Amino acid sequence: LSSEVCSYDIYFEVVVDKAVSFRKGRSDDLRKKLEMLLNDVQEVAAYKKVSRAFICNKYHWDDIVEQTLRLYAIQENVKG
Repeated sequence: LSSEVCSYDIYFEVVVDKAVSFRKGRSDDLRKKLEMLLNDVQEVAAYKKVSRAFICNKYHWDDIVEQTLRLYAIQENVKG
């Protein structure tokens, strides 16, 4: 589960349809989604299977490190 932020597009780009979301600040929506997941073991297993493979295939540690270092270099250039 993840809380929807102001920009749904950013959230959706990360998880696509591989996770359950709830509206930020809406405890009733969170409760509803948690109850749904607690009552449907097969649904949880399906999300677990597809989300793990999706994230592992989409995000590679080496790429994340490279992007982070590039961002730090840009920040240093702006400061200096």
